Amino acid sequence: MKKLVILIITLCYSLATFSQSSNLLDDYPGYKNLKLGTPISSLSNILQFVQVTSSGGNMYRIKDNSYLSIYGVKMDDITIFSANDVVTGIYMVKRSLPGAILDPLFQEKIQKGMIQQYGSPQFDMTDENANPPRNGVAWRTKNKEAHVCTYYFSDQKLFSLTVFWGLFGE
Repeated sequence: MKKLVILIITLCYSLATFSQSSNLLDDYPGYKNLKLGTPISSLSNILQFVQVTSSGGNMYRIKDNSYLSIYGVKMDDITIFSANDVVTGIYMVKRSLPGAILDPLFQEKIQKGMIQQYGSPQFDMTDENANPPRNGVAWRTKNKEAHVCTYYFSDQKLFSLTVFWGLFGE
């Protein structure tokens, strides 16, 4: 009986140790070498300065097209935000043409990739009453967030698929 209890405890510990969780977001908060907390200077060869943000940080665009594909989905744009010379936000977007619908498989592919990376999402961000309405999921730790969402902008009659990693309150 004692051996059975030890076996069960060991099995539970092993499963807890090797299972994926949003703590992986702390270990790998980003995409390729675009990671939250990375010194912005280490990315200078792939960035183009856009503007100073209202919060006093900086906004950049990725000028290397090899970064535009995530989990097999070609995105339209990647914006990097920095404060105190470190990456604090990574924002990827794919837009539909006005009046067109984005292929729902795009979000599904990215979401599956992120589930492999971070485990099951912690939050359902779907809100049909939001302005703009959105459909998506999120992972969060104490000071980081990652999400994948599709938004519908009715005034422009377009859909926008976004992938975001953000660093908060460090």
